[in-house]
Amino acid sequence: MSKSLGNSPDPIELIEQNINDHFDKFRISDALMATYKLVWDDFCAMYLEVIKPGYQQPIDSKTLESTIVFFEKLLKILHPFTPFVTEEIWHWLRERNEGKM
Repeated sequence: MSKSLGNSPDPIELIEQNINDHFDKFRISDALMATYKLVWDDFCAMYLEVIKPGYQQPIDSKTLESTIVFFEKLLKILHPFTPFVTEEIWHWLRERNEGKM
């Protein structure tokens, strides 16, 4: 998910631009709804189902790494709405330098 296809922008970047547009226009509820749809519809309902390994099979390291990168992008988008939760999860995912999100 971190690489764009050809010359087209990364889909998550387009959604992030949409969310930022809502923030710029002070439409916080629209920004939250777009964020909710991104997390629930795109990440939870679709992405995780696509990458899910077979029953009792481990996930390969490349898929795991790209999923963590995708999840980190989601945490950055969620941060204005749930700063304490996202900060805690951010530091659980990987070893981090203090104060850098």
